[in-house]
Amino acid sequence: MAKKFSSSKEKRNNTLKVLIQSFVIVVVLFFGVFTNTLFPDTQFAEIVSLTLGKFLDLSTWVSANYLKIIELLPILLFFWMLNKLLQRILVLLTPPKKQKTAGFLLFGSAVKYALGFLGVIFIILAWGVETTTLLASLGLVGLVISFGAQGLVEDVLSGLFLIMENQYQVGDIVLLDDFRGRVDHLGLRTTRFVDPITLDVRIVNNSEVKSLINLSTELSLAVCDMSIEYGEDLVKVETLINEYLPLLSKKHSLFLNGPSYVGVQALADSAVILRIVAKVKEDNLQTAQRILNRELKLLFDQNGINIPFPQLVLHNE
Repeated sequence: MAKKFSSSKEKRNNTLKVLIQSFVIVVVLFFGVFTNTLFPDTQFAEIVSLTLGKFLDLSTWVSANYLKIIELLPILLFFWMLNKLLQRILVLLTPPKKQKTAGFLLFGSAVKYALGFLGVIFIILAWGVETTTLLASLGLVGLVISFGAQGLVEDVLSGLFLIMENQYQVGDIVLLDDFRGRVDHLGLRTTRFVDPITLDVRIVNNSEVKSLINLSTELSLAVCDMSIEYGEDLVKVETLINEYLPLLSKKHSLFLNGPSYVGVQALADSAVILRIVAKVKEDNLQTAQRILNRELKLLFDQNGINIPFPQLVLHNE
């Protein structure tokens, strides 16, 4: 209770602090902008002009540049309308199932940022900046980026190809080197993977994704190997398993194909190993294997089928 009261009190203090700061900012901006208008030819207005007015004298700046400001409004309106139109066309041309994919979102963002970049260029040109100066500045910026951020450019280009080629999507289970994880976030520069069991997070630069196996493209195979003694009646055990597996399929909906008995996997040192398999989604793979192990063990126990302990036979001559 005391902890809850302390948290509530701290929240109120933070809210009060934000309100006070906002009030001070509004007051400063108000007097800095409108002092000359509200209190013309006064000593107070002169003091404010010599202090805050140097930074906040927006009225003078607006009166000197109002034609250029008016000229900016059609430019902003045009690019806003063009962005809305292109986004709408993109939605109409894309099937609903693909409108939440990373490629669709990336293309929509690229259109928006490209139009924003063009809008900034038009605004700069409207303010009288020469085209040659603008192009030279853009070329210089591009040169600096190409030399100083080669790794970043490589990561972004790799991310573009990963998204456009649809190699994996958010939610897919992948195998990256020795790490098995779910794709949690797919960005232009990095991809974040999460181990579904330990919840460990691995963040990888897209340029480092050299060899990757997407385990979610097809159904995965859950495998259960059960051991029986050599003295057991193999035909009887196989008949029992084949009769039970259809019931197991109805009992657990995560089995999408099977389970089915595929035969004798191996004749081991002290046991005959029987293999049962089922096809499931990759994110249900380990759960399915645990279910198979448990259900088959219970089935064997109920029917008196022994699972042998590891044995070592010594011959003394």
